[in-house]
Amino acid sequence: MTPSGSSPDERYRALVQRLPYGIALSTPDGIVTEANPAFAEMLGYESADGMVGTRVADFYVDVSQRGAILADLQRDGYCRREALECKRLDGRTLTVRFSAWQVDDPRYEAPCVEATLEDITERVRLEELSCDGVLISTPAGSSAYNLSAHGPIVPLSANLLPLTPISAFRPRRWRGALLPSTADVLFEVLETDKRPTAAVADFTEVRDVVSVAVSEDRTVAVTVLFDPDQGLSERIIAEQFTV
Repeated sequence: MTPSGSSPDERYRALVQRLPYGIALSTPDGIVTEANPAFAEMLGYESADGMVGTRVADFYVDVSQRGAILADLQRDGYCRREALECKRLDGRTLTVRFSAWQVDDPRYEAPCVEATLEDITERVRLEELSCDGVLISTPAGSSAYNLSAHGPIVPLSANLLPLTPISAFRPRRWRGALLPSTADVLFEVLETDKRPTAAVADFTEVRDVVSVAVSEDRTVAVTVLFDPDQGLSERIIAEQFTV
């Protein structure tokens, strides 16, 4: 336990040392000055002290990601990545949830960067997918573009989200997946400088994305009218027997 008579700074530092999430501070030019034990363990170092003086750029699998993160920090003062590929000291890779923000330090003219890492490696379902595109649809939309891409038609009451690749090249035989409607899905674009990617939701398009997070929002409700015996549920079932 931390003595109750210790200063707030001492109590904060003791708390950081015990956290299961990795926390580190780096200079404006990307040199680690402080790290907690969890940060060191994630990246394969024996101790937090052993990380002092290391280069942040060495932790990236795709170094171009660092440029995008620095651009976000300069613009917003804060940056977050739901999935970021990092490289350990032994060369192995891990996937982390990454957050970073700028902090002022009187020793430097430019802001320093404080970052947190959470290891989510075991939650990655597919390490890499090479394809022309990939789409997630709701049951209501499963009989549209999803069907044209050879995805499954899903009844409205199924509470499932079809995840369907478009012209998948690798894994060559991967046909997609059916996810629970409560799933949070994250796509992380690899080698963004070589493969510019756009994200499209109905009529909204965002170009040059780095990552895309998708989840179903059930707070939005709409009323759709149909002719008698031509409801959407019936049409989805009938579509599956069309030859």
